Amino acid sequence: MASEQIMKVAMKEKAYAEEAKREAKRQREIAENEFANAKKIRQQAQTELKRAKLLKEQSVKKISSTIMQVTCQTCKGQFEAVAAAATEETSFVVSYMSSANTDGEGS
Repeated sequence: MASEQIMKVAMKEKAYAEEAKREAKRQREIAENEFANAKKIRQQAQTELKRAKLLKEQSVKKISSTIMQVTCQTCKGQFEAVAAAATEETSFVVSYMSSANTDGEGS
């Protein structure tokens, strides 16, 4: 009689363990899919960031060229100083974003 009870408990525990294993596998598959989607979104964001940076650089060059054609020497000097500071700040931000995006890679 006691062995029958032990067998029943063991079978219930085995069924519970199998269900827990199936649930863990399902959760792992969901997490893997979400991770793959996150990687794809990150790659798209990096591509968009590169494209935006290129467009910005092209715009700055066009604006600089136009301003140089229509401004006096004093104003040109002021504009060049402001443009240099803006470029420096942008480089810092892009560098920070790049390092933040690569943190944790390789895991």
